[in-house]
Amino acid sequence: IFPLPRINLLIKFTPDLSSRIGGGIGYKIPSIFTEKSDELAFRNILPIDKEILNAEKSYGFNFDINYRAILFNELVFSFNNLFFYTRISDPLFIEYHQNSNLFEYMNFNGFNDTKGVETNIKLSLDHYNFFVGYTFTDAKTHSMGSSSNFQLTPKHRLGLVLIYEIHDNLRIGLEAYYTGNQTLSSGINVTDFWINGLMIEKRFDKLILFLNFENIFDTRQSKYGAMFTGSPDNPNFVEIYAPTDGRIINGGIKLSL
Repeated sequence: IFPLPRINLLIKFTPDLSSRIGGGIGYKIPSIFTEKSDELAFRNILPIDKEILNAEKSYGFNFDINYRAILFNELVFSFNNLFFYTRISDPLFIEYHQNSNLFEYMNFNGFNDTKGVETNIKLSLDHYNFFVGYTFTDAKTHSMGSSSNFQLTPKHRLGLVLIYEIHDNLRIGLEAYYTGNQTLSSGINVTDFWINGLMIEKRFDKLILFLNFENIFDTRQSKYGAMFTGSPDNPNFVEIYAPTDGRIINGGIKLSL
């Protein structure tokens, strides 16, 4: 039996300033259906031994501040700042047995924790809306008195979105997303990258035309290195940390009846 208590508290200091505090406990039953198993194509992976493995247990805490104001009598300003912390005990990891050429899931002798801050800002003026989102994440694995950075978890993420909109007529959006450096399971530190996009939507009465340009500058992991090692007949695929599709353009028609 796993009790899952959770508590949330909302405090309104003024109509424009508020804060939320929350926390809780969770768990996850061991399973082979993980991203690592998918990378191995579920080959040579031993079944989960429920008699040996413990469920992953977690507890977390978050605290945020929300503020809204009108600046210079016309600029609408919204601000949200979130602080968070999560700790996971008995996390699962996959171990390779060289003698039998088999993989087995085991409980890690230690714990993982994640702490950080997420900031979101919105500015609105006439037909323009500008969004800024930044996340700092410090995720670490702790064992036997030492710690290391969590794999495939960038410390820095940034999102910028600018939208021009005339209600029931036209909407144009520009977006740029930054992902900072990450560490692979091999210990290699991989490059940071940007992804940029453009969206256009035009309305003609009940007919809406839209066109999306995703990843305009063709950011792809294959530009930074090989996607697999070994032979094509027996490949070992590398960990995915960046887009693999490259540039995508799509459009369509929406009809409002």
